[in-house]
Amino acid sequence: MKVSLKWLRDYVDITLTSRELAERLTMAGLEVGGIQTVGGSWDKIVVGEVVAVDPHPNADRLTLATVNLGSEQITVVCGAPNISAGQKIAFAGVGVAHRWAHGATLGAEAGQDSRGRFQRDGLLRERAGHF
Repeated sequence: MKVSLKWLRDYVDITLTSRELAERLTMAGLEVGGIQTVGGSWDKIVVGEVVAVDPHPNADRLTLATVNLGSEQITVVCGAPNISAGQKIAFAGVGVAHRWAHGATLGAEAGQDSRGRFQRDGLLRERAGHF
């Protein structure tokens, strides 16, 4: 049986972390088979502003988007046909582990360096509390 910690907190005042609660429940005879974290960390996901979009020199369906992340500007290889300067978009940096952000790695896409990836709009809706 799976139980959401959020749901449980609607009925019981819980101040323990999920791991502490699991340990106490198990010690009380209610075995917890596992803890599943949904969502993951937001540490490396930020909102960046696209400041320029240039054609990719080696691929017709890709562009090179320059993104202002506040502390730096980086270039991202992008396959979205609707990307344009001025947009604010969720950006996943290298090494992100989140259910909306899939495997951003430092590497080359069609011969061009890319330091992360843009994320679909569902990520922003979830972060804003719409899910």
